[in-house]
Amino acid sequence: MDGSRPRRRSKGKGRSRSGWIFDRLQALRRWSPPAPVDARPERHRLQFEALEPRVLLAADPFVVATVSGSLDLAGETDQYTFTLDEPARIVFDSLTNRVDLAWSLTGPDGAAVAVRSFSASDSAEAPESPVLELAAGQYSLTVDGTADATGDYSFRLLDLAKAAELPEGVAQAETLEAGNETRVYRFDANAGDRFFIDVTSREGGDLQWRLLDPFDQQVFGPAYMNASSDDRELAPLPFTGTYTLLIEGRVSRPEPASYGFTLHRIEDASLPLVVGATTAAEIASPGQRHVYSFTLATDARLLFDSLTYSYNFRWTLTGPRGAIVTDRTFNGSDSADLGSSFNPLLELPAGEYTLTVDAAADVTGSYGFRLLDLQAATPLALGETVSTSLPTGRETLIYRISAAGRERALFDLISESRDTVSWRLLDPYGRTVFGPSNTADVLCTLSYTGSYVLLIEGRVSETNPVDFSFRVLDTAPANPSGYTSQDFDDPGLPWVGRAHDGAPVPAVTAGGPTGSFLRLLSGDASGINTVGFTATHPGVLPATATLQFDFRITGVNLSGDGMGVAWLDTAIWGNGGEAPSFHEEVNVTGSFGIGLDVYNNGEVSDNHLSLHFDGVRLADFDLNVLIPGFQLDNGLFNHARIVLQAVEGGTTVSVYLTPNGGAETQVVADYLVGGMAPYAGRLAFAGRNGWARGHQDLDNVSVAVTTGTLPEVPALALNTTVSGTLATSTERDSYAFTLTETKRLYFDSLTSQGNLNWTLTGPQGPVVSSRWFDYSDSADGLSLLDLPPGDYVLRVTGAATAYSFRLLELASATVYAPGTPEFRTLTPANSTDLFRFDAEAGQRFFFDVTARVGGDVYWRLLDPFGRVVFGPGNINNVWQDVDVTTLAMTGTYTLLVEGRRSNTGTVSYGFNVWPVSDDTTELVLDTQTSGSISQPGQRDLYTFTLAEDRRLYFDSLSGYDRPLWTLVGPRGTVVASQSFAYGEPVGAGTNPLLDLPAGDYTLIVDTAGDATGDYSFALRDPVSSAIALTPGTPIERTLTPANSLDFLSFEVTAGQRFFFDVTARDGGSVQWRLLDPQGRTVFGPWNINNVWDQVETTTLTQTGTYTLLVMGSSYNTGTVSYGLNVQPVNDRTVAIVPGESSGNEPQWVSGRCDGGIRLNGQQYFELPQSASLDLTRALTLEAWVQVERFDSTWTPLFFKGSGIGNDGSGRSWTVWLHSNGMIGIGSSDGGQQWLQTA
Repeated sequence: MDGSRPRRRSKGKGRSRSGWIFDRLQALRRWSPPAPVDARPERHRLQFEALEPRVLLAADPFVVATVSGSLDLAGETDQYTFTLDEPARIVFDSLTNRVDLAWSLTGPDGAAVAVRSFSASDSAEAPESPVLELAAGQYSLTVDGTADATGDYSFRLLDLAKAAELPEGVAQAETLEAGNETRVYRFDANAGDRFFIDVTSREGGDLQWRLLDPFDQQVFGPAYMNASSDDRELAPLPFTGTYTLLIEGRVSRPEPASYGFTLHRIEDASLPLVVGATTAAEIASPGQRHVYSFTLATDARLLFDSLTYSYNFRWTLTGPRGAIVTDRTFNGSDSADLGSSFNPLLELPAGEYTLTVDAAADVTGSYGFRLLDLQAATPLALGETVSTSLPTGRETLIYRISAAGRERALFDLISESRDTVSWRLLDPYGRTVFGPSNTADVLCTLSYTGSYVLLIEGRVSETNPVDFSFRVLDTAPANPSGYTSQDFDDPGLPWVGRAHDGAPVPAVTAGGPTGSFLRLLSGDASGINTVGFTATHPGVLPATATLQFDFRITGVNLSGDGMGVAWLDTAIWGNGGEAPSFHEEVNVTGSFGIGLDVYNNGEVSDNHLSLHFDGVRLADFDLNVLIPGFQLDNGLFNHARIVLQAVEGGTTVSVYLTPNGGAETQVVADYLVGGMAPYAGRLAFAGRNGWARGHQDLDNVSVAVTTGTLPEVPALALNTTVSGTLATSTERDSYAFTLTETKRLYFDSLTSQGNLNWTLTGPQGPVVSSRWFDYSDSADGLSLLDLPPGDYVLRVTGAATAYSFRLLELASATVYAPGTPEFRTLTPANSTDLFRFDAEAGQRFFFDVTARVGGDVYWRLLDPFGRVVFGPGNINNVWQDVDVTTLAMTGTYTLLVEGRRSNTGTVSYGFNVWPVSDDTTELVLDTQTSGSISQPGQRDLYTFTLAEDRRLYFDSLSGYDRPLWTLVGPRGTVVASQSFAYGEPVGAGTNPLLDLPAGDYTLIVDTAGDATGDYSFALRDPVSSAIALTPGTPIERTLTPANSLDFLSFEVTAGQRFFFDVTARDGGSVQWRLLDPQGRTVFGPWNINNVWDQVETTTLTQTGTYTLLVMGSSYNTGTVSYGLNVQPVNDRTVAIVPGESSGNEPQWVSGRCDGGIRLNGQQYFELPQSASLDLTRALTLEAWVQVERFDSTWTPLFFKGSGIGNDGSGRSWTVWLHSNGMIGIGSSDGGQQWLQTA
């Protein structure tokens, strides 16, 4: 087609175009109606034009003719006709961005497209599938304008059968000269095939693309195709057949647009994996995945060691517990790139595993990695020096360090050639102690007995070999002689000093009253200095610890800030070595301390003593009051004695001060530190100077420990309520328990108090740290604890209040048999009930809430590994069930029913966990099928096979609205969860018939919620079930049962008219609906419950078989009878002769003045509107009326209703006659004016 404008043969607008479209589109014609009268010249005569050929489609699918035209006058309509000799799949390709120009398409099946804007016909502006599935026959495409819109337009009709073949792996490169056109490709695929569509180039315009399946349903799109990032990796394709790819330019962007892409078939590679060996491979095509499988015969601890610096390569690990790592990038899997937020350790139980390597977008290329087993770590002894290298700079090396426990270890870097290596330390339980950090020195405590793992991790971005050397030292000075004191003159208790801020380090200085002393911090410097002593009794829990020392604070510039004394917990700070940085405010983690404070920061005075524990200030004591005249900074050596006594509920503290030359005074007497259990400790001191400075000195330090009998920490019994009261906000209540085997426990909070916390410590150290009671369970949290054997202490802290809790053992949960109704009461209402049941992987269950009274309750389900399957979900109403859930793992599941923290009193609930198994039955068409849903969650599956395309109808025979039906077939889901009460998709204008292609189908009957009950239906073929109806012949029938239906069919020639007459009705509720030969609704569904529910004369537009459905309501019972007549309507043409009667009775009768006209109350005469009828003119109307001919009170004689103009002209008016002879005249000017005469 050349796209030229139609030839104009006259000043009129008569046009037509036609063309042959090979063997599919038989002819195309175009015409426009005559221009409006007002637009024509005064001299006008009818013109005829010869048809001109216009080609729409050609054999070359990319040489598709453009149809161009123009609406030159307001109101003009252009029409194109064409004929298809066989069904076709057509796409309308708009080339005009005009919202006020629209097109429509009609054919043998009626309207194929109603009215669609040119600007919303394709690409991003048409979100639904654009394919028109057209039957063979004649079609008319109409172009029209909105209101008075005019202008040019262009479009193309694309035949998808002519789409270009799209070969796999072959690059495509095209240019759309008109950037708003559409290109079409097709390729064949089998169900389950995977493809990657790779955008290789893009320039100009704005392109979208979409993929259609063999049934023209959208697989994706419309979506951007404007950059390489717009690639598409397709999920496994659902159907076998031909897929169609549309490249669609936006209608608003006509400039040229070029693109390139390649279709790649994705074929995953399955490969073996050897733990400890280097794995190297290549992703050869976009979208490909490499799937590695391996088996662990026993539990193992593994590490993923990435050897490829790329964020485009990702790995996923799955195993017996499901997904372990998901889509972790190769450049973020280890070393500093993984970071401290993630632990690289993979703790894997025995079983089968799959490690999948994938690449992002269209990335291909090589990669490498190792999966390392910690069992293969190289042993490393404390004090040993290691000198080695990383050949590529990217590897990870693993060392194993055996620790006795509480060593204060220094990880000492000796050399490192590239400054890119990180190291990370894992404790015996696999937790991170430090790192990943650049290989600078690190000081830490090896708190536990066992094997520590040191990872030397090369940075994956490194491109050069790395040489390095390091050693790990125990920094605690040995105390083989068992010294317990230090006078800084003779050998004694070892110590290590540290200057934290650049001041001179602590040093032994001569010239003290009794010899040498330790200058902790010089008054000539600012900063913090500390000294840490070696533990005198490693690992011993003291019943009494007595700490003594002489101290001196001498002002230089005032007196400095003061000194601090700490009893360091060796589990945290090691048995010796440096002390942590602290000062006169001795807020050290896990440790007790005393401050000797000579500076007033808003405390009680500038001469006071303070107590601290675990980072919290407990109390201040004013020495000005306790020892009048004594000053801590008196420049003299004074003596201090601190006694820590383990008692029930904590530790008492007593402090004694002896001023130089004076008597000992007790300044703190048996101060109870609640919850401070005795711990193995060592002594440390700190001094601090700021702008105020003073010398801070120590001498004659000693530690005495009495083992004795320790007070017992109250025992905590599992599965039992624990109650207590914190008398003050600083009190700490502790409870101890011992596990002899690994257990999974659950903390059940029975107290609603926002400032109440609990902490759990055990052989692994802290397990839970300061978790609020309010956020521990139910809707507010989950406290599930997987604990190894060992001794544990649970500590309660926070507000001064009463509290209660339980520590429940999941293994002690109530054994529950699925399918058994359960009714329980939570006492108290904020407690938790535990239930456990066994299940096999793949089993399905419906979780049914059967009863609820009071409070606020939630439930959640845990899998055999303690992971949440669902919840926490509210179960405060019986409809808050959890629908059918497929359990993924074999093992014991735990159901938690959790009362909310704010509940009071009691709460009752009931539930049933129904095992679900589907029943499958072969379905017989045109036969009533009955069944029953006997338990919640059950589904009944009915299968059938269609050997050829069929049109079927679902006939619901159940009035109960809870059953739902779903139909799935070769095209996927046909109907989804349709209620039986509305068996067909209801509503006038919808097609209640199911147009089904040949293939296998499954009809699923389900119920909403936990409903059960009987159901009945039939899947009917309207053709084989139809009763032939002869138009004009009355028919009477009975529906048995009353909720069934009849198909009544009759033949029609297009243009025939019928009156649908209801002649009889008895019982129930009945509707009817008329379907055309394509199964589309002509009218209905409408009630026919009365004989006056007829349908007025209707013109049927299609030639073929029409089907009238007479449908009993699904709620009907018994039987229903009806009668009807589909009466053909044929109009008569009769000449009217003035003076002679026409019709069924004489209308011309004798009157007052010659003849008269008899009207029956439904007839009238009408005069066309004209200016002569306005009330602004003189108007004479005359009528002789026989009053006794009507019995109404008033009847209109004359009526004028043309409306009111802006100038008040064109009034509406009426002349009325009353049966008593009165005349009434009414006139409207927007209001009502009325004149009545007698």
